[in-house]
Amino acid sequence: MARKAKPIECGAKDRQVLERLSRSRTEPRQLVERARMVLGCVADVAVQQTARECHTRPNTVIKWRDRFVRLAAHPNVRFHYTPTSASWLNQVEIWFGILSRKALRGLSTTSTEELRTEIEAFIARYSQNAKPFKWRKREVKGAQLRNTIVNLCN
Repeated sequence: MARKAKPIECGAKDRQVLERLSRSRTEPRQLVERARMVLGCVADVAVQQTARECHTRPNTVIKWRDRFVRLAAHPNVRFHYTPTSASWLNQVEIWFGILSRKALRGLSTTSTEELRTEIEAFIARYSQNAKPFKWRKREVKGAQLRNTIVNLCN
């Protein structure tokens, strides 16, 4: 006889989100499968049966069940699964590139407090004339790729 895990609690709002995800045809497949596994655990279905219904192994169901009990112990933390090619991430990289070129390059400080002061001063100066970044997908041509490789080798 299979062991039964302790039932997990799920609020109405979380359950609604999980049910929407489990029925979705547009969300990533992995996210839909995880939602189905967690819903099975919330419904107090045996792990073995949930694994069979989700076409996965019981260990996988247990892993996502435990993570949900943990994505529940911290209600103020929200995890957002985004691809590394997301435009907001590219814009963050642009911002840190500007910060490092204009404020940190060649900077010599003796304490973290001085470093913090310099960064905050740069942010104040930069924010006076700040404009939104415009994201665009770049097309890399062969010559650009060769130049990049040559620069990396040097």
